[in-house]
Amino acid sequence: MNFRLVYFLLVFVLAIAADSNKALDEKNGFKKYKLGTPINSYPGFKISNEKPSTDSCSLLYEKTPELSDNIGEVKVSKIIATTSRDTVVKIEVPLAEANIPKLLEVFSKEFGKYTTSDNAGDPSYKWEGDNVKMILIDKAHRRGNKEYAKGPADVFTITSKDAELIRRRCVSGK
Repeated sequence: MNFRLVYFLLVFVLAIAADSNKALDEKNGFKKYKLGTPINSYPGFKISNEKPSTDSCSLLYEKTPELSDNIGEVKVSKIIATTSRDTVVKIEVPLAEANIPKLLEVFSKEFGKYTTSDNAGDPSYKWEGDNVKMILIDKAHRRGNKEYAKGPADVFTITSKDAELIRRRCVSGK
């Protein structure tokens, strides 16, 4: 009898985890901005002065957010898209203000449980699907600091798990 209960609970927990991953994969981006889409599908993006890396295949594009790009009361400061061969492979969303508790609440409802880690002294929270991963970096709340620090606000990135493969193919000319 106990074996059946344990088996049922295990299947139930795995089903919940699969739904969370599926939700992130189905979303496949931020708001209307989707990974794997040509950058010219989104008006308003301009080539950034910054270079994402030393390879010649990646370009950064920036866009001033629209009101609808905000996450409830949390304001987005800009939207940055990294492209490879003019296809969006990563979306970075710096926020105008630090609000990790609200974002954790919103993202946990939508994508389920997150894992935590340390990103160069900044706490980070990660959700992973089969094809997409999202990382929320708490830049304002440094490790060991009980108060929010002045400086860069929080940021989250959504990346295609194929982004590195796409970049390597581009660099190699395939």
